[in-house]
Amino acid sequence: MYWDAVGAVAELAGAGGVILSLVYLAVQIRQNTKQMERTERAARGTAYQDVLSNLQSYLSPVAADGELAEIIRLGLVDCEQLSEQGFFRFNWLMGGYITNLDNVYYQHQDGVVSEARWQMMLRGLRYFMRTAGFKAWWSNWDDNTVAPEFAAVLRAEIAAIEREKDEGSIK
Repeated sequence: MYWDAVGAVAELAGAGGVILSLVYLAVQIRQNTKQMERTERAARGTAYQDVLSNLQSYLSPVAADGELAEIIRLGLVDCEQLSEQGFFRFNWLMGGYITNLDNVYYQHQDGVVSEARWQMMLRGLRYFMRTAGFKAWWSNWDDNTVAPEFAAVLRAEIAAIEREKDEGSIK
């Protein structure tokens, strides 16, 4: 009988050890999950900052260089009136801008850029899309230089702007 009691106590101690191990494991999993969420948020923040830095690298020269700003202004009015060199610069900047937005769209689809931030950037792009110069530039630009999904977004946005214009809701 003595050995039965020892065996019962040992089983009880073993069960207690298993329960304590499971509690410890649950705590560790919860801590690990929280750490992974923090790491993911930090990575998304870094990725979004990279997206903004890339866009800014294409937009900053326009603000810093009056001649380039004038090329962009004239190009958005009518890119065909630009000189060969002016059109090259306009094409280069617009191509870089669109390529950067293609990356932003990819990051949005991947969950790095929120819907609100994507819509904010799309509103900025719509400003360009409403201009005759952008439309002429885009019609001559090979949309195979961006992802097919993003090219479809651009075509849909241009079509929506045209419908709004036809309906008289924008000028």
